[in-house]
Amino acid sequence: KKMVHTINNPFSHVVSLFSMEEQTYSGQGGVRERNFDGGWKYSGGRDGLNEWCRDATEPFHDEEAKMWEPRVFAASRGVPCHSLFYQFVHWHNNVIRATADMGIPTLILHYENLSKDLSQDTVRMLLEFLELPHVVNVEPLPNRHENFMAFFSEEDISAITEFIKLKSLPETYEQLRRYMPASAEQT
Repeated sequence: KKMVHTINNPFSHVVSLFSMEEQTYSGQGGVRERNFDGGWKYSGGRDGLNEWCRDATEPFHDEEAKMWEPRVFAASRGVPCHSLFYQFVHWHNNVIRATADMGIPTLILHYENLSKDLSQDTVRMLLEFLELPHVVNVEPLPNRHENFMAFFSEEDISAITEFIKLKSLPETYEQLRRYMPASAEQT
């Protein structure tokens, strides 16, 4: 048994979820029948993301205050879509912990190595790890959010970075560190 663990930029991940919701509820994704509330009510960009995040997280404020450690709850307060970042980190912590506990050989690939930076070296590394022959050429995966950092203010980025550091296992943060702007790392 082997595992390929793919990791996306956490900022891009949240923006992608926002965009996917927008497509779903505006009918652009071919699923207009799921549009129960009459349409997408958020603007695009940072303001729309922030409003969407508030609407998604405020109803759970009291439950989070009871369930989360006080320092985690306090750190989450300045993080837009903190529950999505929490889920993201928790998922990767669990994957890293489970594969280590089970002794499963794991190859970690970052999404950008499968999209804009796809090279024959990446393909060769993946195929060698999986012990598979090279039979077809592979095209890069789409990367729809080249400017996803524009959805977050500098304050957001610093708060998100601190929250991710707080919730990550050291091994997880080592993989996520590449996505944290140097200015946010120094706070």
